[in-house]
Parts: sequence; C-alpha cells; structure tokens
Amino acid sequence: MKNPLEVAPGLRRSLMFQVDLLHRVLSARADAALREHDELSRRSCWILLAAKDENLSQAAIADALGVNRNVMVLELDRLEAAGWLKRVKHRDNRREQIVEPTAKGHAVLQSILAAEKLDKYRRSLVRPLTTAQVDAFERCIQSIIGAEYAQTTTKTKHKK
Repeated sequence: MKNPLEVAPGLRRSLMFQVDLLHRVLSARADAALREHDELSRRSCWILLAAKDENLSQAAIADALGVNRNVMVLELDRLEAAGWLKRVKHRDNRREQIVEPTAKGHAVLQSILAAEKLDKYRRSLVRPLTTAQVDAFERCIQSIIGAEYAQTTTKTKHKK
C-alpha cells in the first residue's frame, strides 16, 4: 500500500488527517504484536492493565478507556468467561464491582510486560524512531493529554 501522504500530498496540510493516519498505523502494529495472545484484543489488554494494580471498578475502567459502560460489561463478560479476570463486589459499596485479573490474566500480563518483550513491542510500534525521539514523542502525547484533562477539570470546577 502506498503512503497516502505521497499519493495525496495536499493531506500533509491536515494535522488531523496525519494524526488519524498515525492512529491507524499504530493500531495495526499493536494488533500484529498482540496476535500471539490471540484471545486478547488491545482493549482486553488495556482492561487487564487497568485492573492489575488499581483495584478499579468496571465503571471506572469504562470511563478511563472512554468506553460505553454497557459495552464494557459485555467485554468483561467475555473476559471473565475466558478466565482472564473476575469481578468481585466492592467491600464498601455493594453496587460496585471491582475487576481483578485471575492467575491466567496475571500470567499473560507478566508475559506482555516482560522487559524484553515490552521493549520489542514498543520499538515495533514506533519504528523507525530513535529512543530519544520516542521519549520526546511520549512527552508530547502526555503534554497534550495532560493539558486537555487539566482544561476539562478547570471548566468543570468553574461551572459549579
């Protein structure tokens, strides 16, 4: 497949198109890297990562991932049926369910998060960037996200 920015050079003027294209490229690379864990989608991995140490409810994970809560319930049902995670009642709020990886879920997380595998995965996502460029790229992403959520929090506070 040809580079869309070479096929239609005018698209270089659209930062949003380039960000969307980057999203598609990185998504495809992430999916390819996760194929060895063929039962797990990117979202499934994110759910397990969110649940790993945080003692989060299914609603909190849905909100953090920007996923509709009904969709999250279906995804959790699938992961629970496959033995990747379990839901337990919150000790202080019986209406909330906490998501916890099972032994099988912890094992796959350990495999995914193994230093050499994580480094290989990270490099495959951002090739051909150097380590310094990747670090700068991550700082840029975190700055944009941080500014957006700081701005949202400030607007919410002022509305009250």
